[in-house]
This record gives sequence, C-alpha cells and structure tokens, in this order.
Amino acid sequence: MDLLGRYTTTDEGDRVADAGAAIPVMVTEPGYATVTIVERPTARPLASSSVWVLHVTSGELLVCGLGFLASWDPLNPKHRRCPAERGWYEVDVHLLENAAPDDFGVEFVLRRVDERPTRTAEFRPLSAP
Repeated sequence: MDLLGRYTTTDEGDRVADAGAAIPVMVTEPGYATVTIVERPTARPLASSSVWVLHVTSGELLVCGLGFLASWDPLNPKHRRCPAERGWYEVDVHLLENAAPDDFGVEFVLRRVDERPTRTAEFRPLSAP
C-alpha cells in the first residue's frame, strides 16, 4: 500500500498528522541520521519544527524512514519500535549537528499533555541555515 502517495497528494496526510498517527520528517541534509526521542531538548537545534501531535494508543512508537511509506508494511523488521506511555503528546522535531561531519541528528521532544493538542507545525523540510 502506497501511503506516501496518499499522504502527499491528498488532504489525508493533514488528517493523519492532526490525529497524531504520524509525524512526517523531511530532512535535506545529506548523510546518516541518529534519531533520539527525549522529554527535554538535549542541544541547540540547527532547525526545528513545532508543534506536532502524537497520540500513542499501543504503548509503543514506530520509527521508520519516510521512503518506507511508499510500500507500507507495519511489520517490516527495519522499523524501530520503542515503548511509550499511552496518551497525547506535543512534539517538537529538531535537526541537530552530529559529531561526524557527514551525519546529523533528528531529535523528537515529547511533552505529555492531558488533551489532544493542536498541530501548528507545517509540512516543510528541515535544513540547516
């Protein structure tokens, strides 16, 4: 199933993001990414995108590259899963500089909230200034 095409050519991508089911991250920096999920920022970001909505219903997060959405298989062994408390979150996405010159970091800063937040983030690539 091609979710990437559906999410980028219709308003379904907005509905999915507003519901907190997915947070799309597009990075224009070349190299490899280190992805971290934290409660507080760990460094000053080169760029950021705020506020995204996340709704955890299963007790875990699934992290994968955007390209995997083109032939979506939720059981793909290349996806990374990590535990997360069920509920609503506001999420900021930060682009960070890494120690290696050809790598970068993507940091998801999760703030637990009692009610469904409103997405104010825009769909745009993250790029260093």
